[in-house]
Amino acid sequence: KDYCITKELFQDKDILLLHPGPVNRNIDISDEMLKDKKIFKESEVYKILQEYNSVENVLISHNINFELKMLQKEGFEPNMQIIDTLRVAKHIIKDASSYALQFLRYYLKLYKDEQQEAQKHNITIKPHDAIGDVLVMKLLVSYLVKQIKTKLKLFKIDPL
Repeated sequence: KDYCITKELFQDKDILLLHPGPVNRNIDISDEMLKDKKIFKESEVYKILQEYNSVENVLISHNINFELKMLQKEGFEPNMQIIDTLRVAKHIIKDASSYALQFLRYYLKLYKDEQQEAQKHNITIKPHDAIGDVLVMKLLVSYLVKQIKTKLKLFKIDPL
């Protein structure tokens, strides 16, 4: 399984944004496509996860329970603080008919800020690309933090 991972600094904490790659998209994968791939424990993503696997860091993903099951099957046991943007969205956005990441992208009009955010990080957005989904998740986290700040009248917390 391919993963895309990005690191953000937020209030002196390293936050990892995790998103599955195309394998999670129900796209047909042939044996030839996997032939030269490293096993997960030898991958760069696994090394990064292990490097940041401590309680002072935060791992964020959308529907993280699914991702955690896959990671645990590969031998990774997270010690990080975990935030599931799917669960947070369900608590903050009461009127959405779906909480899928791509639905929220359009429903919350996050796509309007994608290009500017992509340029800031020198990212090219392509369909069905994990880094594009990480960018949407980053925008979703910023949206959710702003909503929480407003509801709780917190003004010292800055979104990612």
